[in-house]
Amino acid sequence: MPKPRVVLLDTAIHPNAQALLREACEVVALEAYTPVGPLIEAAREADAILVRRGRVPAEVLEACPRLCVVARHGVGVDEVDLAAASRLGIMVTNTPYANATTVAEFTLGMVIDLARGLHLTATDLDGGQWLPGARIGFELEGRTLGLVGLGTIGRRVAVRAKGLGMRVLATDPAFDAAYAARYGARLVAYDELLAASDIVSLHVRLTPETRYLVDRAAIARMPPGAFLINTSRGGVVDEAALIEALEAGHLAGAGIDTFEEEPLPADHPMVRAPRVLRTPHVAGQTHEAMQRAAMTAARCILDAMAGREPAYVYNAEALEGRRREVAAAA
Repeated sequence: MPKPRVVLLDTAIHPNAQALLREACEVVALEAYTPVGPLIEAAREADAILVRRGRVPAEVLEACPRLCVVARHGVGVDEVDLAAASRLGIMVTNTPYANATTVAEFTLGMVIDLARGLHLTATDLDGGQWLPGARIGFELEGRTLGLVGLGTIGRRVAVRAKGLGMRVLATDPAFDAAYAARYGARLVAYDELLAASDIVSLHVRLTPETRYLVDRAAIARMPPGAFLINTSRGGVVDEAALIEALEAGHLAGAGIDTFEEEPLPADHPMVRAPRVLRTPHVAGQTHEAMQRAAMTAARCILDAMAGREPAYVYNAEALEGRRREVAAAA
């Protein structure tokens, strides 16, 4: 009997997870961001797809009749057409806790960098300029950090920021003031947070409600000289509005790890935007987080193919369909 087939969308998935899958499955590893055509060719007879970097649109799902699960290596599931997956009865899973600490630490690293202009100073020196007085930063103690989203990552950022002596504001419709207070944050309305924060950091999923949440109007509410950090999803920020605010001097700078178009083209306006600490979607990358995410995704695949309910199924509709199938067969 042939082994079930699993397609990996990114060859950089942790080797321990690949080994776990290879014990029971035929594993086909593709490069990150593999185009739709080659992905369909590789996945046509697949039972599962594990996605780290790349997109799985409806046309891929529709071309793979054996597919029962798409496992995301990470938190966001916007790379997968959820509506199509649910319609076809394909479960979509994610790894919501695997990289939370890693992203929170990276966010604080960006906060410190922006406050002191570390990347700008390093660029000066790399270019042969010894300018010790050109980049005068500010202390974080007593400054206000505004967190848009106080979930798994946001609350970890809050605790760490309090350790630096920062005042922490948060906005999140899913939680109440008592929850926020447990992590040292004060819950406020979104507009109030924008107006009162020295640094605004985004920790939300990309949904129809959060797309361009930070638009021209939102940026205009931020005080002159404020900073914006985005380690969530590129589509949460109107990049054109952000560039305008940076070029006009309204915002002092930004730390951007995720972009609406990835990989970011070399001629993209965000590449030339001034005073931006740009990183290529690496906030969730540490050895520890990569292993946790890969192993969690692999176990979700193995559970789904064995008829067990995987952890962290994102589209409940598909899970309910699977439960009905199991009940009917019993």
